[in-house]
Amino acid sequence: MTSPVTPSPLTDRPATTGETGSNPPIGALRFSSPIAWFLVIFGVWSWVIWPTFMANISADPRSWAPTGGPTAFFMVHLVIAVVSFVLGTIIGGLGIRALLALRRAATIRGDA
Repeated sequence: MTSPVTPSPLTDRPATTGETGSNPPIGALRFSSPIAWFLVIFGVWSWVIWPTFMANISADPRSWAPTGGPTAFFMVHLVIAVVSFVLGTIIGGLGIRALLALRRAATIRGDA
């Protein structure tokens, strides 16, 4: 006995599992190869630029109080750099996943 098919809350067609048919699962994203490469390059850029930025900020005399502790200038820039670094890493990871998915799809189709 088969289980009943429930409609997707986003459309009035039945929800798909992605195992059969040509419809991707609801919520699945498909990136083109140029977009996937852009995301990867953005992630690599984040790994290059933000550590360099923090090295420059830590060398700036405004970053350190006379007592030797970090100033608000340093802390604000540290937060900006860490958030940007983490987001860049996530974006780069999405690009890598997209490239791997494109490669798998090409292998299944026989293009590779």
